[in-house]
Amino acid sequence: MKKILIHLHIYYKEQTDMFAEKINSSLKGYDYDLFVTINELDEKIEQKFLAFKPDTKFIVVKNVGADIYPFIRVLNLINLEDYSYLIKLHTKKIYDKKDGYHRLNTFLGLRKHFWNKYLISFLSSQNIKKIIGKFEINEKLGITAHHFTIRKNVNADTNLKKEMLNLGLKKDVLKLFESNNFSVNLKDLQHVSGTIFFARAYIFNWVKQLNLSEADFKEYNKENKADTFILCTMEIFIGNCANASGLVLDDVFTAKLQKIIEIFINSINFTFFNLRKFFFRIDNKGFVRILKIPIFKLSA
Repeated sequence: MKKILIHLHIYYKEQTDMFAEKINSSLKGYDYDLFVTINELDEKIEQKFLAFKPDTKFIVVKNVGADIYPFIRVLNLINLEDYSYLIKLHTKKIYDKKDGYHRLNTFLGLRKHFWNKYLISFLSSQNIKKIIGKFEINEKLGITAHHFTIRKNVNADTNLKKEMLNLGLKKDVLKLFESNNFSVNLKDLQHVSGTIFFARAYIFNWVKQLNLSEADFKEYNKENKADTFILCTMEIFIGNCANASGLVLDDVFTAKLQKIIEIFINSINFTFFNLRKFFFRIDNKGFVRILKIPIFKLSA
């Protein structure tokens, strides 16, 4: 087995200790290169990684493209053939319990304050050992992540191509989608929502072929639909590098019984959450609504 490439993008600096501890404890004994991208150099943060990985490489990137551009920046700097596997990580907003649900599909949602927990659930010494074992014996595995984060977008390839053109991404992207190897596998799109995963390294040569740079991205603004679509498009593209390589996305570290229990509990919780919202809720204008009918407005 060759080296493992680990990329961590830090935006929420308060999560540094958690990621440093998890990377250190999960990858002990493995040969890996660690790349940390950050918007500005921070000596205290650097020392947390240098303490256990003295050759950690720090790269300053502008605050553009959320976690997507920093990932592309790292890919453009390295030769993927030097690595067997790749782990993509980044800090994410921590939600409060009152922030509601992240919708996974029509019938299933996940409380937002659990979202980060599931995204990084593969990052433990036990899971990394299990994952590498599965990848070594199953050549069809391309990406693994928690089953809640693996999303399907059936027949979305046409819309994806249109979005790319409308948003002005380089035409190379569209050409790549139209190439025989990639388009055939886009009939049933899959990607990791949240772009935190363990994967085979070589599949991201698809991303390198796009020749994207900092100029192709802007500072992320969730109110700007164009910014959101560009990042969502690239998130889907990155996930489908597995499909395009003839490989699959699968959760290979969560036990089958645990998956069933997680789906059952979260589907029950999500159902009750939606029922409660239907019968009683306070809208963003301060109106108390029962059965969607405005009853009265709360005083400021």
